[in-house]
Amino acid sequence: MRNKSIPIFAGLMFASTLTLADGLKTYNSLCIACHSNGNLGAPLTGDKYKWGPRLAEGQIRLIGRAYAGVGQMPPKGGNPNLSIADFADAATYIANHSGANWPEPNSEMLEKIKEVYQRRMQALTLIEK
Repeated sequence: MRNKSIPIFAGLMFASTLTLADGLKTYNSLCIACHSNGNLGAPLTGDKYKWGPRLAEGQIRLIGRAYAGVGQMPPKGGNPNLSIADFADAATYIANHSGANWPEPNSEMLEKIKEVYQRRMQALTLIEK
């Protein structure tokens, strides 16, 4: 019976590693431009003092609001083709390197993030009118 559980556990570890790699890949291709040097007022990855109040919002709220754009960061981090899953992976990567201990986003969490994002976009649309 123990031998049957090893492949499942290994698969879970592999899936988690892929998610971390995806978050790092997105971070390195997009987020690093501002979050490594504070460009446009972006909080630096690793700066626990600056990230503290943001992280206190919670993973779902922070990611959903950020995906809609915050401060000088445009929606989707400036990449209109960036999926909510890829954004969430990168945001989780940044958060976890800045003092958080957030789990990797799963499908249930992504749905909740999407709801926050949609409410934020509706609110921004009302403000623009």
